[in-house]
Amino acid sequence: MSTMEKARYFELIDVVNKLRSLITSHHDSILKAEDHAVLLEALSPYSDIETVQVFLSDCDRCVGGAFDFTDTRDFTFSKKERLVLSFFKAPYNAAYGLDAFVYEIEEPEAFFREKFATSKATSINILKCTEGFDQYPTCVALFPENFCSAQSFADGFSVFYFVNVFERRFQEYGKPTLDSFVHKNSFWRLKRLSKKFRAKAFATWHYLHEHFHSTGDLPIVDYLKIKSTRSSAAIEESKVDALSILECLKSADEGFQDGLMYAELILFERLIRYSIHENPNENYDAKSSYLLFGFLQQAGVLSVDNLVLNFDRKAIRQALQEYVRAIEQIEREIRQVLDQSPTQDYKKIRAGLSLFAKTHVSQGLELKNEYFENVRATIEGR
Repeated sequence: MSTMEKARYFELIDVVNKLRSLITSHHDSILKAEDHAVLLEALSPYSDIETVQVFLSDCDRCVGGAFDFTDTRDFTFSKKERLVLSFFKAPYNAAYGLDAFVYEIEEPEAFFREKFATSKATSINILKCTEGFDQYPTCVALFPENFCSAQSFADGFSVFYFVNVFERRFQEYGKPTLDSFVHKNSFWRLKRLSKKFRAKAFATWHYLHEHFHSTGDLPIVDYLKIKSTRSSAAIEESKVDALSILECLKSADEGFQDGLMYAELILFERLIRYSIHENPNENYDAKSSYLLFGFLQQAGVLSVDNLVLNFDRKAIRQALQEYVRAIEQIEREIRQVLDQSPTQDYKKIRAGLSLFAKTHVSQGLELKNEYFENVRATIEGR
């Protein structure tokens, strides 16, 4: 992206922000003729930009009818331009509507990118955005299903992760936790990472995370219904990150020493930061922290003394391997049942996953964990 292109994209973001207050079609997902006219007048001066061309073409096609920005979505994930423009929706982001952003790509570690070329994750830094994408802390990624589209996404599972949001959460919640609530011998590599290397580490985490979502007996793109509850989603998220950590540790064994730094960042984020930042009763990522924390604590790998966490670095690999094996065994049994009869009572078939989560989440159904609760209260009370 040239300096001139960036300036033009930034100018377009300002235009779209002003349009947000004029357009009402997103409330019922039907493009009104008067809104179509407003969009054409305001955006036609930017029709030399291909993203705008595709968006306006979609507008022409669905004016007077239901939103269908399929071509816009598919063009966006081609990443031909570093610009995103469309109508968006998500149950967790009421501010979505007509929105846009300009971005640059944060590349993951080449060692893993070459090894796992099929990962559909793209990590980005948002340079400028409209209000709908400026909803911290809930807006952390863009998925194909966030586009107002009538057709499914043909290219499998793709996602844009917003590295700048992960960095902000790290500064606000991660760093204070590392500074005051983690033993000096734990996560010492992560404590020394520069912001630049941390951005690359976030991108590498995202890349590995999405790769492992597509592996195993129940890859998420094919078995999302099985993993759609808060508990089953928490198990899935923690499992793929445990696999990512183990892969990083394996890479270090093979001579790629930076793998140890990547392993620490992923472990810290999944094990601790999510649960400090979010409510586990409402957020499956936070619940995954409680789940993994409970398992590792019961395995004797973790200890907490006066709100300072420490873990046995030599034992963490074996504990994570046991964690993954336990989940994979449950998933293997589920797959065997589904292969015999695809039509199943999903609540019943998830029973093994639900029991696993209930067994390892600390302090039972209320999800109260003294360490997390106290650290969160201390950080947010500063």
